[in-house]
Amino acid sequence: MRLSVDRSWGLILGFLSLVGICGLNADEPAKQEVDTKKAEETAAEERIRSFPLPVSNTASGIRVPNFSEAGVMVSQFVIGSATRKTEELVSMERVSMELFDKLGKSEFVIELPASILNLRTGMIVSEDPISIKNPKFELVGEKMEFDTKRKQGRLMGGVKMVILDVNVLGNAK
Repeated sequence: MRLSVDRSWGLILGFLSLVGICGLNADEPAKQEVDTKKAEETAAEERIRSFPLPVSNTASGIRVPNFSEAGVMVSQFVIGSATRKTEELVSMERVSMELFDKLGKSEFVIELPASILNLRTGMIVSEDPISIKNPKFELVGEKMEFDTKRKQGRLMGGVKMVILDVNVLGNAK
């Protein structure tokens, strides 16, 4: 099934809503913790409700661009196929995440042959080998976890880095 433009924008909003951190007031630590948990639960429920793919349905050829306020592309997800397995889990195949610098120039490309997105936690997990490519280096690993809320990831198992530009090491002569 090919997504229409309207459903594609819904997917864009669904993916973009995965990222969100609440501000905290340092004066009330106990209340902060309760408020933070409530905010996280509310955000998780909203991600689950607003994700535009019904359970047991598959969409293919999904392209999700993300632009800065200045109109410069920040990132682009290209998903070959996505299937919503449950209310919380989305299986994705042939995912390519391209990240751009402030000028809109490609900086990194992350290739995930297969991965699972947990809408409740915002975690993307891949048990298949992944690659991260940059003009200066290539990084591969057997598994990956990526927290979309904290924008942090972890490669595991057989992690290898190939440096393509020796100048990245510093003052190489």
